[in-house]
Amino acid sequence: MNLVSDIALFVYSLQYEVSDDQDSVQMLQRSSQVGEFYRMSPPAVWESTKPLPQTYMDIMIYDEESDRHVHIPFAQALYATGYGADNGPVGDLFDLATKLEEPDVKKNIEAAGGTVADLKTLVVNEKGESKLTTAAACKTLVDKLIELVKDGRWVPVEIVIARPFIEHLMLSAVVTVAGRDTGATLFGPADMYAADLLVNRNPLAHSVLPLTLLPRLSSQADLGQHLGEDH
Repeated sequence: MNLVSDIALFVYSLQYEVSDDQDSVQMLQRSSQVGEFYRMSPPAVWESTKPLPQTYMDIMIYDEESDRHVHIPFAQALYATGYGADNGPVGDLFDLATKLEEPDVKKNIEAAGGTVADLKTLVVNEKGESKLTTAAACKTLVDKLIELVKDGRWVPVEIVIARPFIEHLMLSAVVTVAGRDTGATLFGPADMYAADLLVNRNPLAHSVLPLTLLPRLSSQADLGQHLGEDH
């Protein structure tokens, strides 16, 4: 096939793909799959003279299926990880044994009215060995974390919520520079009779020229008078 027949076949296919009962075909529209993630984390800076709100670890995310924002509390997200469940993972998943020894973490916990011992006694024993070797021990830690958050205590815990299968409708666009490189740019009301009268002095154009345009013919903008626009 030559180029002409290819174009004719393409137009023919479009004619039979589009009907009055179907939506118009958007040639520049495509569906794109992206991934999103949200992080639940305690604030790095806050007014330490007041207790933290009970919802300081909660987040609001947009649910595309229901077309509304959904509130996800910290307790729900923590339970959804499976940590502390009977068949869930065990161990120090939040690395609390290391974090509780950091000066900045200790400072934030004490500034919110908490104590490091509240968590440390649940994480390690007197010999420094981990206590989080069973599901029951992890369940006790999870309940303690939820209790501390409800009391407005600062906890060194972060949870990441991943949404890997988000689909968006993407539109392509052709963007060009403005000005003389791409031709004349008409800004504001334009009239073919006015242009014909000024350039060709056509008496017929003068006879059908609307009266509302006559005052504008004697006050044309000069080149460069309006920034970015040549009238």
